[in-house]
Amino acid sequence: MSKQTVNLGIAPNTYTGDRLRTAFTKVNNNFDELYALPVITDVNQLTDNTSILFSGQWDDLLNKPSFANVAITGSFYDLVDYPEIANFNISFYVDGKPIHNETVFRYIVPQQINIASNFSGSLAKSDAAATANSVIKISKNNSLIGNITFFTSSNTGIFDGGNITLVPGDVLTVNAPESQDSTLSNIVVTISTIRG
Repeated sequence: MSKQTVNLGIAPNTYTGDRLRTAFTKVNNNFDELYALPVITDVNQLTDNTSILFSGQWDDLLNKPSFANVAITGSFYDLVDYPEIANFNISFYVDGKPIHNETVFRYIVPQQINIASNFSGSLAKSDAAATANSVIKISKNNSLIGNITFFTSSNTGIFDGGNITLVPGDVLTVNAPESQDSTLSNIVVTISTIRG
């Protein structure tokens, strides 16, 4: 069953939404479906894309398969600092025109992350387009792992490289182009990664 949404009407007290009985029938149906999911207390029973109601500690889910639908009982605070089954983005901003070959960003990795081929899902934009092709270098522990290229007259960066894993303690470094472009400025970058 797909989620049943209560029609609230166009405004309060206009009698254009669902009647009380209809509204609470939808609410009950939504809860009935949720509580009909199997309750799993042993993490070894979990498989990819399983729809479950999980009763246990959030820590028990670490390093487990990716889930399509997981409802977790317990405190909301059990979810804090545990984004292992989600994407993790690293974002930074370079104010003004970066100086040639300047280190504009450094990040030390606290948990294992994976960067997809060609930095899939990552974005780079600038306020002013590049006058000439400008290549920003991305390194892991001083070894080049990819580039962001702003082509002539473009304010959108194109990524290449990637397909790499970074482990705790690795340092991600971003360096400005070797030659300062006369117009490329105010660059914002988001590098998409996946935990674990």
